[in-house]
Amino acid sequence: MGALLSDELGKAYFVIGTDFYKARVSLPKGFGAGKRNKRSNHTFFSKDPLAEAAKKCGYEICWLDFSKIPDGSTLKHQITDYTWMGDVGEGYSPLMAIFPMSYRDWVSPTLLYDGVILVTEARPITVLQATKP
Repeated sequence: MGALLSDELGKAYFVIGTDFYKARVSLPKGFGAGKRNKRSNHTFFSKDPLAEAAKKCGYEICWLDFSKIPDGSTLKHQITDYTWMGDVGEGYSPLMAIFPMSYRDWVSPTLLYDGVILVTEARPITVLQATKP
């Protein structure tokens, strides 16, 4: 979808990414009868040095616009070099606890985004059950 939008909108398409330092995520427990709508919480660490820096600076959430970063700065070097970024979705496998690289991407942030929102400690939402009127 992003590639299609980028082709259509060109420079007008501003891509905002997200990453985390530590995330406690509510994921589906499994599939099949009796497991529908059952969830469990799992903790992940992205190993993103930008998210770690945000945490060390005391930010819970911060915004980093890549176009505002001066050329030649250490920060510019960090966003253009390849680094680890977290990638957690709705799918979960117990192997993620053993092989953290299965939920991390080795990528240059500037290849994917124009800016990033960094969350130092993400927490799961509370899933509300629908009630019948």
